Amino acid sequence: MINNITRNILERIRLAILPAAFLVFAVSCTDDELTSTPSSPQFVEKSSDTATYDQGIRPIYISDPEDDAGVYLQWHNNTEKDLEGYKLYRTTETTPSNGEDVPINFQLLKTIPLGSQDTKQLPDTAYEDYSVDLNTTYYYRLTAYSSSDGESLPSSEKPSYYLTAGVTLLEPSGSFSMPEDSSITFSWQSSVSFSGGTYLLKVYSIDDYTGEETIVSQTSLVDGFAALENIEVTVSYKTLGEFGGYSFSGSNERTVIYNELESSGTSSYGQRYYWRVYFLSSGIDNLVGSITEGSFEITN
Repeated sequence: MINNITRNILERIRLAILPAAFLVFAVSCTDDELTSTPSSPQFVEKSSDTATYDQGIRPIYISDPEDDAGVYLQWHNNTEKDLEGYKLYRTTETTPSNGEDVPINFQLLKTIPLGSQDTKQLPDTAYEDYSVDLNTTYYYRLTAYSSSDGESLPSSEKPSYYLTAGVTLLEPSGSFSMPEDSSITFSWQSSVSFSGGTYLLKVYSIDDYTGEETIVSQTSLVDGFAALENIEVTVSYKTLGEFGGYSFSGSNERTVIYNELESSGTSSYGQRYYWRVYFLSSGIDNLVGSITEGSFEITN
C-alpha cells in the first residue's frame, strides 16, 4: 500500500516537471539562435609593392592629385548561412606598448549589409574609404554580423595606411599615332615631400567585356635613379620593348622612355592602355604611398 502511494506521488511529480523541462529546452534553443554570431572575418593580406596585381589594403587609384584620395580595403568572405553583413571600424589614435604604437578607440565607420554596394559595383568584401586626409595614418578593424544581430569578434589583423599626395601625370595621354620606329615616353611630376622613396610604373591593358587586367610592363625607379629594374611581360598581341633609357628634367620630374611597341601577330592599334605610377616611401613598405592612373590609345 505504501509502495503504491509512493509510486503515484513520484509519477505525479514526473508529469509536473516534464513540461517545464521541455519549456526550458525550447527557451534555451531560442536564446542560442538569437545570439548566433559569425566567425571573425579576415582581411586579405596586402600584396607586395612589386606584385603584378594589387591585393589587400591600398590607395584608391586617382587620375589627378586634386582628386579625392581614398583607401581601398579588401577582406575574405564569411560563409555563414545567416550572415547579414560586415561592420568596419577605424581610428587614428594609438598608444605606446612594448615599443610599438597600438591602435585604440576604434569607432564604427560603416555598416555594410550584404548587397548594399551593388550599385557601386563593389563586392560585399570590399570598401572604399574616401573620408580620409593625406599624411594621416588610419587603422582599421572588421567584424561580421548575423541576421539575428549577433556580432563577431574583430578581425585579428588591424591594417593601416598613410596616404600621400599623388603625382601629376604628364604623358602619354589621349590618342596618338606611333610609327614603327618611334618610342613612347612616360613622365610625371612629383609633389611628394618625402626625401626618398621608390616610383613604380605599371602598364596594363583591360578587357572591355570582362574588365580583366593584363599587365604589359612593370619598372621600378629608386628616387634619384640610383637603381633601375625592368620587368618585361609579353602578351598575345604585342611586346613592350626593352628599357630604352631615362631622362631627368626639372627638380622633381621623372621620365622613363620605352622603345618601340612591336606587333606580334595582331595589331595593337585602337587598344587603350592604362598606366599607373606608384609612390612608395622608402623604409615604410606597405604603409605609405599613392597611386595615380592615366590612359592612352594608339590610333595607327
